[in-house]
Amino acid sequence: MSKPPSKKFAAYPRLNPFGIGKNISAADLIDQSMLAYNGGRLREAAQLLTRKMLPDDGYIGMSLTGALTPAGLGKSCLIPLMKAGFIDWIVSTGANLYHDLHFALELPVVQGHFQVDDRELYRAGIERIYDVFITEATFALPVFHHPSDAGEIGKLLRSLDTFPERTHLVGVYALGKCQRLIKLLRAAGYDKRIWLHGALASLCKLYEQNGVELGDTALVSDAILETFKGQIVLCPPAAIADRWSRRFAEPIAAMASGWMGVRARARQRGAELPLIISDHADWSELTQTLKDVGAPKVWVTHGREEAL
Repeated sequence: MSKPPSKKFAAYPRLNPFGIGKNISAADLIDQSMLAYNGGRLREAAQLLTRKMLPDDGYIGMSLTGALTPAGLGKSCLIPLMKAGFIDWIVSTGANLYHDLHFALELPVVQGHFQVDDRELYRAGIERIYDVFITEATFALPVFHHPSDAGEIGKLLRSLDTFPERTHLVGVYALGKCQRLIKLLRAAGYDKRIWLHGALASLCKLYEQNGVELGDTALVSDAILETFKGQIVLCPPAAIADRWSRRFAEPIAAMASGWMGVRARARQRGAELPLIISDHADWSELTQTLKDVGAPKVWVTHGREEAL
């Protein structure tokens, strides 16, 4: 015969849960059926919330961090909780706000897989947050098929040979496009000095400090007797039409951008030598990547998603 419980443990309630039926309330389900293990801890959390954290004259705040909203937490949980009065205000990281905006703007997101090669996703312009994919669709129309980078660099080098007395002024964006164009020129065997507008210098220096070799580059502003004939000068696109460009010898205005495949854009930019070199995926790359990842839904951050 077992001993009667000591006075120390006599006050512990008997574990005798309610049977779960169709008419049981949510409160009774938690209070009377979730008595032990993880269910017991959930009951304790619910009782703490209702008895201590939901005062009649107070406000409930929530802190939000980590990659939560890409999986739809805002739409599925946070918004219903706020509408029901359980949350009055939220302190959040900027990343969660950015990702949640995709749902607010109804931009599609895909259910992907965490084992997809990030290099393939990068080339296709798709961001990954574990198994959620986000893409941009700047050139998501069947008319956009970018030619090879090597072929476009070949156009620039052939123009240098054809017009050795003229400066080739190439409009590039400071971050990424400038350094990429330099590397493409080096890969094509161009080892001469490449001149830079001052606005491009700091980011090129940063690239080199992080191990990206750009070869012989120099600032236009440091040149004293240089005529720039037969030279390549890189500058921000807006500088081509600026007074800054008047110092060069009969400059040939070039522009490196995926939009140079659209003649109207090339004329608008004043590009005599349009170079179709893009950091965005074209139609074939986007559609192939979507097939490869097999995602049922895709978020599109900007661009044209109708054709997709």
